[in-house]
Amino acid sequence: LGRALLPSGISALELRYAGPREEAPRPLLLGALQGALRDVVERRAINLVNAQHVAAERNIETAWTHAGSATDLGEEIELRMQSGTRNIRVAGALLGETHGRITRIGDFRVDIAPRGTLLVLRNRDVPGVIGRVGTLLGEQGVNIAEYHQARLQVGGEALAAVSIDSVLSTETLAALKSISEVLDVHQVEMD
Repeated sequence: LGRALLPSGISALELRYAGPREEAPRPLLLGALQGALRDVVERRAINLVNAQHVAAERNIETAWTHAGSATDLGEEIELRMQSGTRNIRVAGALLGETHGRITRIGDFRVDIAPRGTLLVLRNRDVPGVIGRVGTLLGEQGVNIAEYHQARLQVGGEALAAVSIDSVLSTETLAALKSISEVLDVHQVEMD
């Protein structure tokens, strides 16, 4: 998710883990590197054993932190990624043993399952945006599984994390981007 929201290759990746397993941060970092580099390096060429070495070859700075016990959300993982001057922060929580949720995208708190196709929209916080997005998707025969809208302040910028049942065509993505209140749209395939 973090990699898909950045404009180009990553230059730094930092992982923060909050939970009871002191040994967890390093393998989680390696898994995050593997995911972040899979579109850059042939999928078979990167694995948990060599992910940090491949990152070092590409001058990608890495770090991890164990932040102690679990948060109110359970075990929590936060990734901070950098690409040139752009940064993105994404976080997720493991509720119970199998119930994962995306809990943060950038500065916005969200609550959405990390599966299938996810749309991430930045938009102006004005009346009607959710309706226009939902109507456009419905007209294209796209079913919405979850829609989470978050904002930092009334009338400012908002972020929508929309889980959908199918991949959008280039034309539908362009139509979403043409909605005057929509500032940015990313489509992410969650494995």
